[in-house]
Order: sequence, then C-alpha cells, then structure tokens
Amino acid sequence: MKPLKLLALAAALIGAQHASAIGIGSLTTEMQENEFYVVKQIKNDDSIAKFVSTEVQEITNPRQLKVLHEQKKDVLISPATVFLPPHRTADVKIYYQGKRDDKERYYQLSFIEQAVSSQSNISDGVSLSAKQRIRLSSILVVRPRTIHFKFEHDGNGRVKNIGNTFVHVTATGKCEEKAATEPKACSRSTFLLPGESGDMRKEKGLVSLQGIGVWKGSDYQYFPMNAAPSKVVAK
Repeated sequence: MKPLKLLALAAALIGAQHASAIGIGSLTTEMQENEFYVVKQIKNDDSIAKFVSTEVQEITNPRQLKVLHEQKKDVLISPATVFLPPHRTADVKIYYQGKRDDKERYYQLSFIEQAVSSQSNISDGVSLSAKQRIRLSSILVVRPRTIHFKFEHDGNGRVKNIGNTFVHVTATGKCEEKAATEPKACSRSTFLLPGESGDMRKEKGLVSLQGIGVWKGSDYQYFPMNAAPSKVVAK
C-alpha cells in the first residue's frame, strides 16, 4: 500500500532538472473537519528570485489522481501568485468554501515557477531566471464536514477503515537495514482511504511488528501487538 505522499510525489517535479527549486513542505496537507483554511509555506532555496503561482484541481482520489471533469472552484488560494526573493519564504492560505456534507474531497495543488524573461531586472537589481519551468504537486485532503472517523484492528497488525475519511496508520517495530548486523528500531506509515484495509506486518523492510498507531491530525492512538481486537470511533 503506497502512502498518499508517495503518490503525490509521482505527479511532482514535472520539468524539473536541477536540485535548486522551490520547497512546498509536506506533500500531503490535511484540512480537518472543523477547519476552513490551512496555511502552506513556500520556500525559495535558490540564489535567484522566483515568481510562484498556485493551481488547484479536484481529483477522484490520491491513488488514481484523475482530474474531475467538473471543477466547482470550492478551493480558493490566496495569494494565487507570490514573489520569492532568494532564500525567502512566503505563506499561502488555502480556503475551502464547498459543501458541508459527509463526503471527503481530494485536490491536487500545483506550485509553478512562472516563466519570465531571463535576466529581467526588477527592484534592487534582483534578477529573475526562467531557464526552467518547475511544477511541484501535492495533495490536499478536505475531511468531511460531517465526519465518521472509524476503523477496526484485529490486534495483529491488520487495520480496516470503516469510516468516511482517511486513516493514517503507522507501524513500529524492527526493520532490516543495509550494512546493519541486526534489525533496527523503525517505523512505517500508510494511508487507508474509506473502505480500504491494510496489514502493517507486510510493510517494506519490517521484520517484527511491536504495535500500530493511528493518527488524525495531531491526535494519536497506539495499539500494541496482541491487543484485544476492537472497533474505534473518534470522539
């Protein structure tokens, strides 16, 4: 099971050929059911200034990344375009103004380095470069306004999402690592969309599972191996 962030990364870096680029932080951004906006920070690690614009498209889900034919413009980006001097950051606010129902919604956010005339001069003599057009993509998940955060676990590492919103599951245990003489403490992570199941014992490199953790925003629940099977509903 691939994490949402890896699926987002597969759609990222279109046209990028060099390491110096904008940074957009986490490739998966959550908007909780009681939130109507989130803030995403854009960082320019390069030695030249950049214009960065933001585009948003609603998609079916983060696995398929299929853009919906009908775009309802439920997500507003402010500002839509920012100017970033060298080694500076800027905050972009992402607002949700769509339906308040029991449906989880997924969006692809694209941060694009705008094409401008190479070596154009602006205030204070800062030069702009447009030798490359860089597009970084990430996923925005808007949790249902009427949320049912529910999952089942069997006490042996298997988890099933029986709610209407995604579940972030982590596995803690020991993993085989290159050049290591014995397994080392590690953690693995996956995301389960509504209706999906996962067996955390099968996460890559994991040789022994000690327990699983379930995240919802900053809320965390831990279940050690061989704990009693249960159905969990968030308060």
